[in-house]
Amino acid sequence: MQLLALLTLISVVTSCCVSGSELGIKIYTGDKEDAGTTAGVHIVLHGDNGESSNELYYGSFFGAYFWRSRADEFVINKSEMSALGVHTTLSHAELWTSGWILNNSWYVDRIAVENAVTGAEYIFPIQRWVNVGKHYFIDHLDTALPQQEKFPEQREAELQRKFNEYQFSDRGGFVLVDKLPTNEKYLPEHLEATKRSERNAKWNAKKYLMFTGNAWFWKEWKSLKELSELFDVFGYREPKHVDDWDDDVQFGRQRLEGTNTNLIELVTSLPDKFPITDDMVHNLLDGMSLREAVQQKRLFITDLHILDGIPTRDEDTIICAPIALFFNDEKNDLRPIAIQLFQTPGKSNPIFTPNDPVKTWSFVKMWYKNADMAYQSGIVHLGKTHFLMEGVIASTHRHVSQSHPVYKILAPHFLYTLQVAKMAEKNILAPGAGLDKVASNGLEGMMTLIEKAFSDMKMNVITYLPEDLKRRGVDDMDILPNYHSRNDALLLHTAIEKYVQTYVDLYYTHQDLLHGDVEIQGWVREMATPRADGGVGVSELPGQGQMTNKGDLTKLLTSIIYTCSVGHSVTNDLQYDEYGFVPNSAGVLRGTPPTTPEDPVTQDDILAALPEMTSALSQIALTWAFSNTRTNSLGDFETDYIYDPKAVAVVEQFREDLKAVSEQIKDRNLHRKSPYTTLLPENVRNAISG
Repeated sequence: MQLLALLTLISVVTSCCVSGSELGIKIYTGDKEDAGTTAGVHIVLHGDNGESSNELYYGSFFGAYFWRSRADEFVINKSEMSALGVHTTLSHAELWTSGWILNNSWYVDRIAVENAVTGAEYIFPIQRWVNVGKHYFIDHLDTALPQQEKFPEQREAELQRKFNEYQFSDRGGFVLVDKLPTNEKYLPEHLEATKRSERNAKWNAKKYLMFTGNAWFWKEWKSLKELSELFDVFGYREPKHVDDWDDDVQFGRQRLEGTNTNLIELVTSLPDKFPITDDMVHNLLDGMSLREAVQQKRLFITDLHILDGIPTRDEDTIICAPIALFFNDEKNDLRPIAIQLFQTPGKSNPIFTPNDPVKTWSFVKMWYKNADMAYQSGIVHLGKTHFLMEGVIASTHRHVSQSHPVYKILAPHFLYTLQVAKMAEKNILAPGAGLDKVASNGLEGMMTLIEKAFSDMKMNVITYLPEDLKRRGVDDMDILPNYHSRNDALLLHTAIEKYVQTYVDLYYTHQDLLHGDVEIQGWVREMATPRADGGVGVSELPGQGQMTNKGDLTKLLTSIIYTCSVGHSVTNDLQYDEYGFVPNSAGVLRGTPPTTPEDPVTQDDILAALPEMTSALSQIALTWAFSNTRTNSLGDFETDYIYDPKAVAVVEQFREDLKAVSEQIKDRNLHRKSPYTTLLPENVRNAISG
């Protein structure tokens, strides 16, 4: 080690003290596993008029340079500059490596060249693995539409390689990549942190069982207090809603601020399958009739009809397909006023209301939330973010070059998404794994639910927030004024759309450039192609498989970035607070739901319905892991892809806009009954990282 340090010091001192230097060069090795190299590095700098430097060689004994996540600085003396003059404008860099070690690949982030005389700086983004002996030609700033590319053959070859690397296949309603590409893997420290979290969860569960003497497979809960004591044993903080889990206002607030906020709709007419009458709710509508509440836009509904007929994890487990009616009262609190647990009305499937016995109403709400959790886990979280975006991400890599400006604006929002998906396939989506332990519908039922949702096509849409709100009748801010997730999400959506539109306008100065962009056209065509025909199968894609105008491209990019960041944060980051205390939302309920208000429900009935030990412990551990995200805040990108100064200015303005959004949300929270911090930009992640 001492010899290596000495050689490194000698090499650095020698390279930095060359006299007569006018150019400095800095080479950044990327932050990937095994990114460094011991190979010799060769670089030729080329000018706009065909001039070029000598071949620059950088290498050392024992690999003193080019370690992972490090920058190495050198100077270029006058003799090495050759035909390059002090005022030469650099056009591109040529890079290759040599060495006796076979396949000694090296991940290079970028090369920066600074002219000490003029102050000019040239950035050559590499952001790829460099293999021994292969020459790479990288344009200054490396940002070009395909029809403007200086090195089209290299670009086409790299796209072909990625097309083959990012293969995907239909998994019954959605597409997943077949094999995780090297570039998508966690860094070793991230992977170790994940494994350590899993080990700790298993040890804490065993420790609890050792101290309590309970059998691993069973536990009869004697009180709710026993469940709240689990958090100290696990070493987790106490989640929210331990004290107000049964409160009606909190139940309504969960539809507006929880993990599933995109289901509630304005009632314009009550469905026949939900035969509610004024007599049932006469005292719950601030003196109004149902008709008057509808006319005043105070009545709202959620309908989980898609759960009807979904398989459960075993024949003894039941999952409801409920309909719930809510009223926005004179205090602007959204309150549940009626719940029907199954779709078909009848004597054994009545409509329950808060007028029923207290424990009965509590029990009905528990069965509703059990169904809502299944819907959120399968459709809103896994389906509408992870699975939908996995196909989009794979298709982007297959068709859009990393030199393309569209790739550069999207790439920060794709970080780790495919790695997370592969880990989920192993730890959650495998038989006997997470879903079979914590979900009433189990793995088979969850996959059936997702396939059913995607075959409905409405679920296989990349959500454009304003259209979704309009479809549900809640786009008017005067309707449900305490719909905090909507109100704050719109601020972020506006900031993202402004960012994207300004960025798109930089590169598509006229529509013909978009029409002639073969990469974008191939990308949207594959996304719009049905899965049965080998495509991603995205429905209602802007342009319907042919991108004809900048407005559609802006809408598509906005929706992708929004889904990967804001959309995922909303449904993911609150899972521990919503689901960590099992009575608040149980993934599994035992026994049967109530069938009549007349049969009294006791506290013992509620405790007996709660999940057994394994399910309860797994639910706590899994939701804790899900809620701990792994990427930076929105706009604080882990890797810079954008170096074009005009585009950098757009990114900086986006960050300023996010700061303004943060201040506006903080100001709103000063006046809210229940502060909502989930969508503060600093709490929103860049990517689907958990």
